[in-house]
Amino acid sequence: MFNFSKFPEIEKSHKIFVRKHNSSLKSLIRVVDKGRKNAERDFDKKSTQLDKFAFDYAKVIFDVFKGIKPPLLNRRSNTFESWDSVFGSDYNMIPKDLTPNLEALVEENGGIYRLPPSYYI
Repeated sequence: MFNFSKFPEIEKSHKIFVRKHNSSLKSLIRVVDKGRKNAERDFDKKSTQLDKFAFDYAKVIFDVFKGIKPPLLNRRSNTFESWDSVFGSDYNMIPKDLTPNLEALVEENGGIYRLPPSYYI
């Protein structure tokens, strides 16, 4: 698990992300299990909010680590890559399909890239 206590900016965004994720999940359950009126519209709204916040969350993570530039473990090749070779130094230049990898650096299941072990507890 990522050591959020060392990075309060990320911890704050993580808590919001989890709350939005859980809200979106509850809305989906209402659509699937209960077929409630307007449930699909509610799910679409909450899912869109979650997607938008995920990019904000990724930006927070990027902003915290762009100055540190930790090496990143590529779990496919089991080799470390430099921060700049993966994410660069300008958030706006990161392809949209790569930004979820920033979120995955600190979330439980991870993604293609992981931070060095010292960032996790």
